[in-house]
Amino acid sequence: MAANLLGLSTQVPLINVFYTNKNSKEFRFFGQIVRFVKTRCHDVFQYPFERVGWAIAALYYFGPHIDDQASIVMKLRKELTKEEYQSLLNAKKPGWMQKILEF
Repeated sequence: MAANLLGLSTQVPLINVFYTNKNSKEFRFFGQIVRFVKTRCHDVFQYPFERVGWAIAALYYFGPHIDDQASIVMKLRKELTKEEYQSLLNAKKPGWMQKILEF
């Protein structure tokens, strides 16, 4: 969902993915698929309910082998304010994500 909100994906139908430190599970809620994915990477819990947090979660969802890294970075720079993008660069995140953002 974060990827759609930031214009990084046009996936339809939307799948609401929430990262958690509890067990993974998936269910339908009012016709929508909701997925809780267990992660040990606590970096995705930064900036909750903010666009910077959405960007971290979206990149984490895509993973380290994003096909068109340049396009993703360009879209993020367009969608985020300069302050938000700087916060994204300064946020704690996996090394692969930092390399993509410095692309």
